[in-house]
Amino acid sequence: MIARTIWLPIFLLSFVTASAQKVEKQLVMVLPDTSAERLLNAQMSFGSGNEYCYYDRDSEFLLTKAGKYGPPLIYERRTSNVYRNGTTGERLVQHANTSAVYGPYLGTVHQNLTEGGCAYAVSVGDSFRYYINGINIATVHKSDYLERTLGATRWCTFSENGIALYTVKKGKWNYLHIDGKLIDSSHHYYGMLDIDDMGNYVYGLGYFVGERSHFNALRHEPHKILCPSNPWGLNYFRYDDQDTVGYYGNFKHKNLLSLPVFDKPTEGNTVAVLIKGNTVFGYRLSPRQARAWPQSRALPPTRICFNGVGKDMPYEEISLPTIDSSGQYAFFGLRDYYLYKNINGKEIVTPLSKHGVRAKPINIDINGNTFCYYETDDSVYVYENDRLLGRCHVSRFAFMENSQVWISERNRAYLPILSIDSVSYVVYNNTLSPPLARIENWNGNVIHAKVNDHGYWILQQTGEEKYELTINHRKRAWPRSIPFEGPLRYKLSPNFQLGADQFILYARDGSNIYRYKLSL
Repeated sequence: MIARTIWLPIFLLSFVTASAQKVEKQLVMVLPDTSAERLLNAQMSFGSGNEYCYYDRDSEFLLTKAGKYGPPLIYERRTSNVYRNGTTGERLVQHANTSAVYGPYLGTVHQNLTEGGCAYAVSVGDSFRYYINGINIATVHKSDYLERTLGATRWCTFSENGIALYTVKKGKWNYLHIDGKLIDSSHHYYGMLDIDDMGNYVYGLGYFVGERSHFNALRHEPHKILCPSNPWGLNYFRYDDQDTVGYYGNFKHKNLLSLPVFDKPTEGNTVAVLIKGNTVFGYRLSPRQARAWPQSRALPPTRICFNGVGKDMPYEEISLPTIDSSGQYAFFGLRDYYLYKNINGKEIVTPLSKHGVRAKPINIDINGNTFCYYETDDSVYVYENDRLLGRCHVSRFAFMENSQVWISERNRAYLPILSIDSVSYVVYNNTLSPPLARIENWNGNVIHAKVNDHGYWILQQTGEEKYELTINHRKRAWPRSIPFEGPLRYKLSPNFQLGADQFILYARDGSNIYRYKLSL
């Protein structure tokens, strides 16, 4: 049996003042051990309210708001949040950022998904049992287990509010469900699953060769569209919500729409799609953008599809398109070396060129206002339209369109980062942030940075015991009343949460972990 001790929840509410701003402070947990070595070796995560999970690797026990599990309880690294009892061999599944623990199970736990809900499978002999939030929703033969067929594609996904969209294979048939209700069945496989809080959903319907998926259709009831697969065998879709970008079939959006047919599909195409409000904009990627096979033939002229109407465009490549909810769009087009602006399908005939070279794009808004840079042999010039923003030596310039400093929540979004000499700027909402301390992909001054549907935040260390928090282009000095030094700062910062009107952060004070809520 697994030893279990019930711990009483502890609540403490108080208010502290930081830079003339009220901050709500709440005690979340008392650390069982405060030695630096133990804390650095521990795992901890925090969820809504006072939910927490603390795993002590040294003593091999799991502590949550609901109770204590083990010892001996061994963390299995190959499957996230799965623990094995060292005495009985039984396994527990812990729902990340909550105090929910499911099990015990005799068997091997596979592909534990914990965003919005907890979905996993347990294999026992020749059987695979599918579970969602601890409930067995299906049992299949091991030959029908979808992880082996779908590879990295998930068999289940959740909306932000916990609605489950999932697929199960039994024999020759594949079944698609929403919260236990059958919505479709097919001999083909379902993949690219996504669902929003209103129950709107999208999925790919296709076949698979080995571990590579080849979707031949994307459906959103009651419509159907065709999007051919690219040379890598994976469809590429792009979605835009205030300039945050998601990849590979991610259409989680408050206004989820049916996508129009992309006209004249050609085998080997890769199509990108942006959605905002009632605007749907699709465009064909160039071989360079699609990272096509080197031997891949050149694609026909670049084509866009705007709200169901297809149009060939006289460009070798389309870059950084932007749209709004009222049906406006703009993008950069590359032709015969030069870069052009195109607004609502009309090209600005004068190419973007300065200092004897063509422009390289950073950002364009609906009205055609642009951020570009011009690179000569030894210098880089950055412009907002015709206004020079900065100049530096070519070795001190960087433009990271998909910077790896970001940790994305659910929508796999990355914001561009522009660096000029000793400062950096985040590109968001067609604007630049205030100047930040220079950011590199793996720069030690970034404690943590995240992107979600509410925007972005980035926490940097700017000096000894000095920190700067930037939220959606607004700089905030770290509140002096909130301690942040010590071995736990890199463990606590991944749990910070940006909401629509608040920012949640965690800090240690002595043996206590506190939750702070800052109003935005």
